[in-house]
Amino acid sequence: MILACKQAEDGDGYILRLLELAGEQTTIRLRWPGISATGAYRTNIVEQDLEPLGISGHEARVTIPPFGIETLRFRMRAQD
Repeated sequence: MILACKQAEDGDGYILRLLELAGEQTTIRLRWPGISATGAYRTNIVEQDLEPLGISGHEARVTIPPFGIETLRFRMRAQD
């Protein structure tokens, strides 16, 4: 479930907060066709970057633990 999708408080990218509801470790693929991600990071609740996420093309993958909440930062730019 997406809990939040917003511009980062510091204006540096966008924040996506996710909640896993099935009680199972889940890996999700986040895709954004037509937009280049210049960075993707797992963050803490106050939006400080903790670790980079791997980006492949227009996609990032993130694993969420059972009933876990993950906060992610994406830095993006539109493609020409």
